[in-house]
Amino acid sequence: MIASTTVIKIVSQIGEADEEFAEEDVVDILEPYCGGRESLDDQLSRVVRTRVAMRQFALVHAANRHSSSPHLNNAARSKPHAAVMPFTPTVVIAPGAPVAEVSPRVYHQGNLELSIACADEQATPAGGLTVTADGLPQIARRVDDLWSADASTGYLLAPGRHHIQISVPGCAPSAFDVDAFPDQIQHATGRLAVSDWSLAGAVGAPNGFGTSFGAWLAHGPSGTSTNYFGQTATFDGAQGGTGGFVSLSHERRNLVMAWDFGFATAPISGSEAGPSVFGSEPAQGFTGTAYMSMAQYRVGARVPLEELSLAAGTGIGLEWWIQSTSLTGSQTSGLFAPDGVDATFYFPMWATATIKPSCNWGAQVMGQYDVHPTSMTTNGVEIMAGLIYQPSDACEQPAGVAVTVE
Repeated sequence: MIASTTVIKIVSQIGEADEEFAEEDVVDILEPYCGGRESLDDQLSRVVRTRVAMRQFALVHAANRHSSSPHLNNAARSKPHAAVMPFTPTVVIAPGAPVAEVSPRVYHQGNLELSIACADEQATPAGGLTVTADGLPQIARRVDDLWSADASTGYLLAPGRHHIQISVPGCAPSAFDVDAFPDQIQHATGRLAVSDWSLAGAVGAPNGFGTSFGAWLAHGPSGTSTNYFGQTATFDGAQGGTGGFVSLSHERRNLVMAWDFGFATAPISGSEAGPSVFGSEPAQGFTGTAYMSMAQYRVGARVPLEELSLAAGTGIGLEWWIQSTSLTGSQTSGLFAPDGVDATFYFPMWATATIKPSCNWGAQVMGQYDVHPTSMTTNGVEIMAGLIYQPSDACEQPAGVAVTVE
């Protein structure tokens, strides 16, 4: 039904009106769409209408009826309509109450801007943000700085007072009343309370990047190695090294990635045997020091438990060492103690436990077993333990939303 506040404009371009149809015919046509005769009369009193225009519309309706109805007699079908050209009547329905105009800036940016955080993310439509005004869902007018910590979303509301509700998966909803203006922007900023247990606590939703540092218990060279002269060095087992490490990590929800770097020294010993310029010689012992370095990339799954997180995975690494050794004994020998630089790659099978009694600082322990595909006899266990700095705004900042006017 056309509302009583609408305006009906019937536009047509026809020659002379058909005398067979009067205005009453036009009224009968429009009456069902206007909620009754009384409502139609009220509407027609608001438009500029002339008898000719009404008759022109009636003429077209009559022409269509005469040409399409199979029940009309041939006389009615054959009645001439001189100079009648096909046309489409146009009905323009305008809103009865004008919509308040808004400024160009508000039109493009919206008059309600949300910059709301949920756990470790800024709330955006892509992340599940839903906004309703008076129970009706709203479509974001714009989204700025999608991947930054200052991401904001703009909504255009009809000027007036509205009840707003904000919902994001993993956090408790927020509701408030706001006055929308045609020329001012309301800013709602803050952080929603976490409702998902896996995002709670100091380790539930860290900001992302963190760093850790501490002691590294490394495994020294082991197994055997052969030099250019065909001489074989056999290292004594259980030769561990000590040193330090630093890690750069990125932890988000159930994913962890890390880059580890370490340096350590280890005492080494063993025996050297093989051919020499003096012929076959008995094995001779050696001792010395190995200066070891490593760099590895790790990726794995993470399980946050409020103040404790457990993670495990694999990766790829490269370790290299500089050996400085000398043969034991005083006899002259054509054997050469292992010396110089050696390197190999490996796959770490690792697991970590992180405990954070505070929002930003904690302790981390990692154990890993290094698998060397090119020399399985050199596989070994390593342990790292130290402190971790891992900021968490979700833990440190209180929940709450504030609304201000620009």
